[in-house]
Amino acid sequence: MLKSLFYLSAGSSRWGTGHLRRSLEVIKTLRSRGVNLHTVALVPESAEMQKLYVFVKDYDRRVQSLEEIGRIDANGIVVDVNTDFQPELFPWLQKQKFSVVGLDWYHETGGVVVASANL
Repeated sequence: MLKSLFYLSAGSSRWGTGHLRRSLEVIKTLRSRGVNLHTVALVPESAEMQKLYVFVKDYDRRVQSLEEIGRIDANGIVVDVNTDFQPELFPWLQKQKFSVVGLDWYHETGGVVVASANL
């Protein structure tokens, strides 16, 4: 049985807010179906975090870097991030040693990203 999923979404003025907004709908749907999620919104600058508060307030955590996330206690990871952030995110995902589902994932998979849905 699935213990929980870690769900990471990222947004900024450079990356756009679409991933953050879409992810809220996906998160809501998964939770309504009984999936236990730990959700994190990553916005790289604090001033921008304040500007985007309406899009990030419903996430469990809000961070400015991958290093802030710390240890993940989950059975898998879902990521919804801009293509420009994927090369930076990929090595971090490899270190987590969890299977990953990527939404709009266009970067290499390396056996880490086991499924993707390009929306």
